[in-house]
Amino acid sequence: MPRINIVGFAFIIIIFVLALSSGVFAQDDIPPANANDAAVATFLLTPEGESLHLTIEPASNVAAIIFEPGAQAQRRNGWTIIGTLHDFDGVTVTRKDGAPLQKVEFSLSSETEFYNRRYFAIDRIGSSGWLFYKPVFALKDGSVTVRITGFEAALIRDGARDVTGQSEFSITADDNTLLYIGPRDYLRSENPDFMSGPEVPDWLRVQMTADMSRATTVLTARLGGTGKYTPTLYVSQSMDTRFESPGWKGGALDGGVIALRLRRMELNPNDTGLVDGFTGLVTHETVHMWIGHRIKNAQNAEQSWAHEGTSEYISSRLRLNAEAFRKVAEDTLNRCMTELGPFALDGSLGPVQGRAAYDCGFVISLFAELGAAREGRDILDIWSAVMSSGNEEYQPQDFLDASTAYNPQGFPVLAARLLTAAEDARWDNIAPALDGLPIKIEIQATPADDDLSLNNWWLGRLMQANCDGAISIYNNDDHKDVAGQGLCTGRWDANFDLVGVNGRNMFETPRAVYDDVRNRCGAGLPLTFDLRDGTQLTDMPCGADIPAVPPFIRIIDLPLGPLRMTQP
Repeated sequence: MPRINIVGFAFIIIIFVLALSSGVFAQDDIPPANANDAAVATFLLTPEGESLHLTIEPASNVAAIIFEPGAQAQRRNGWTIIGTLHDFDGVTVTRKDGAPLQKVEFSLSSETEFYNRRYFAIDRIGSSGWLFYKPVFALKDGSVTVRITGFEAALIRDGARDVTGQSEFSITADDNTLLYIGPRDYLRSENPDFMSGPEVPDWLRVQMTADMSRATTVLTARLGGTGKYTPTLYVSQSMDTRFESPGWKGGALDGGVIALRLRRMELNPNDTGLVDGFTGLVTHETVHMWIGHRIKNAQNAEQSWAHEGTSEYISSRLRLNAEAFRKVAEDTLNRCMTELGPFALDGSLGPVQGRAAYDCGFVISLFAELGAAREGRDILDIWSAVMSSGNEEYQPQDFLDASTAYNPQGFPVLAARLLTAAEDARWDNIAPALDGLPIKIEIQATPADDDLSLNNWWLGRLMQANCDGAISIYNNDDHKDVAGQGLCTGRWDANFDLVGVNGRNMFETPRAVYDDVRNRCGAGLPLTFDLRDGTQLTDMPCGADIPAVPPFIRIIDLPLGPLRMTQP
């Protein structure tokens, strides 16, 4: 296909304003900077080597341009204003002297840190592809018309759609997807689609494409198609040393898009932990194409367990063999019991988000499938019933009702342990409550001293206490990636890689760390966090007491067969 030469990138926003009867604004009548409809401008965006040049030319008598606030940090740190006449805080552009805006110029660069787990506002794919998170250019209110020229592009994709040849786009703050402009050969696999540059090795492309394809095949066979798109995975990799440490993040956006960003990572196919992490992410986000996008959780803010937790459960069922799934289920069950702490999963005591929502939603899905398994059914039969309504949204209660149909007496009691029960009641008589279901458990007094799940028990509780009930912790082999920036208060309002506490390594002596944290928190003393880069965070407040190590639940047998490819 011939290359398409594009020359400029313009956003045209026209807002009619009423002038004074004389047709001229006095200085005092300039629309204020905080007015929602204050922006009257043309945006012109052109590539300039490794950066972008943005020129904003406002109409006369406009005091401010106001962007949507969600990507404020990305703009504030990645958009460099040219000249000294203007102020810009990542949302609002004004002149320092209060006069009407005239031409404003920026130099835009790709991001050099993780602001959001799901997207980069401006990213590179390979050496010549550009990837934009569309709302970064959106205004606070209304839509903008985007015209693109100046980029050499053989392929243009709006989310998962090939729109090559289109030069005009309408963008609003709700456009939660990506715009790609670049070479066509960066589309390295199709159906499902995989987009990356040559820096992403073939073995990883093959692995991720296979993971997406496997999940897509089963979910389409059992739940029908997504109805709107072919899932598309965008992967970017960079060894940019401005990133403080190696890491990766990813997530699903609208329109069938999954994004994965890898930074300063040595990609080794023999690193089983890393490969499993990628497989888990890709499969989990592929499940979201059905549960979360095709049909949305109407109570996502209050009860995110009903799509995050169940997507994690289905992902594990799709990709793990029986023994691996048994171990994951055991670890997740114990983490949930402790991470949830004094909160109720139904949101009645405040929203439960982060790790607790993932883990406890997983456990409720396990309880649900155990009932269905007695009739030869599985978790996808339950979700098929939820989706049979044809609605675009579901309530968490819809899932609970569909699960109860297979186990009318037992499932509501099991689910209530997490949805509403007091913390102390969660372990009471749990073994008898599972009688007659295809699972065998054993209650042990405590986990072993070297059991790494001990780290989750105290860390999750403290993060909830300092982060308005939220938990955002990513597990790694040698550190905990704690993402508290913008989520937490005080000293916890930061992102850091945690390896130990008060000089003790939590991966070498987890029980000793647990006991030390419990004693210090009980005495009202702060903690010192030891970080992966050798630095420390001192005076970290507890904000909560840590209970004695609770009973540990061993899953001895969990004879669930693979998810079926066909309806029964």
